[in-house]
Amino acid sequence: MEDLFDSTPPTETITAEQFYEQVLTGNDPYDGQPVLVEDRIILDDEKKWPSSLIIRNYHFHDHIGLYNLANITVTFYQCSFYQQFRVDNGTQVESLAFDICSFERLIFEGGEVPGYISIHEIRAKYVEIHWDLRQIKKNITFSRGYINKVNLSYAMGNTIRFTGVTADAFALQGYIRAKIILSGLVVKTIGFNGYEAEESMLQIEDLNPRDDSTSFGLWHSNMSNCEILNCNLNGFKKVTIQDSFVSKMTVANIRWKKTIEANGLEKQRETYRQLKTLMKRHNNRVMELHFAAKEMEVHYQSLSWKIDFIDKFILATSKWSNKFGQNWLLPIFWLLLVGFSFFFLVVYCSSIGLKAHWGSYFTFLNPTHKVNFIPNHTLSNASMTIDFISRVILAYFYFQTVVAFRKFVKR
Repeated sequence: MEDLFDSTPPTETITAEQFYEQVLTGNDPYDGQPVLVEDRIILDDEKKWPSSLIIRNYHFHDHIGLYNLANITVTFYQCSFYQQFRVDNGTQVESLAFDICSFERLIFEGGEVPGYISIHEIRAKYVEIHWDLRQIKKNITFSRGYINKVNLSYAMGNTIRFTGVTADAFALQGYIRAKIILSGLVVKTIGFNGYEAEESMLQIEDLNPRDDSTSFGLWHSNMSNCEILNCNLNGFKKVTIQDSFVSKMTVANIRWKKTIEANGLEKQRETYRQLKTLMKRHNNRVMELHFAAKEMEVHYQSLSWKIDFIDKFILATSKWSNKFGQNWLLPIFWLLLVGFSFFFLVVYCSSIGLKAHWGSYFTFLNPTHKVNFIPNHTLSNASMTIDFISRVILAYFYFQTVVAFRKFVKR
């Protein structure tokens, strides 16, 4: 975790009463130098605050909160909060702004704010937004800065926006009825657990991993009303999608992780099935084929040779012949190798010299060749039996080659 607070020590230490007096009078005896307030601070309706309250260069050692504060604009500039800062129910400020501030804990639980809540260049250990924010009439905006942990849970309100923020852990969970916009985030871990986006709106844009040990996860979440744009999911070390509904998302310009994690093969197969459907909806043929192949691969792994022998055999031949329709070179390799093996058996069983008639191998690769395809020689019964079997197998490899080669053509 990064160092959150300014290393420059405050020049003076004052009490809560001294702080109230300085703020009410607008007097700054310290010429803009940082000052430590050692007591708990409560900004409420018991004092006659000015209509525009600007608080600069204070370090708050104890808790600070807004309680029942009404009809004023509050701005904090270059302040540090070493304990919890809370915006509680009953607060009715016109607008609330933090500029270049550091927090131990910043919590929004409610209150009424007709204007904007703006947090610019934040540095915080923990930010939590939850419960009823419907009385915040406009946006809560976080722009730039660093947050160790963000938790959005069960929030109801207008728009919550994070832009250009770096975070170690970012979590959305529970039933949220608010528009959430995450733009330009750089995160180490981002997760959605039990998140419901169907009746709200979630937009994720320009999401990038912070380092090479990052993770992106969806668990038990409904992402129906979600947009993911210009995001590098492939840069995350681990991407997990489990027990979540993702097939109706809107996505564009996404670099997908090739392997998506889930707890169990059946759940992983369902994830690939939904992603395949999602890619089909967006006419992304390349990733549709990729996720379709991954779905078949996981299904193959889940089957048992003893119980599901036929299905397992069919999937095994598809896997090893052309990687479930993804590799056209593989069936050509098997065609030449298996074809030569059968050709050797044919000439051996008919006592025909291989060295003298090796050129007939290429005739043999044609499944429609004549029975006696070697000039001046008649095949034995054993050779004709082998020849018949080879025609079926070689035809299968030709078919698998065509299927893989035309994989981008919708059938």
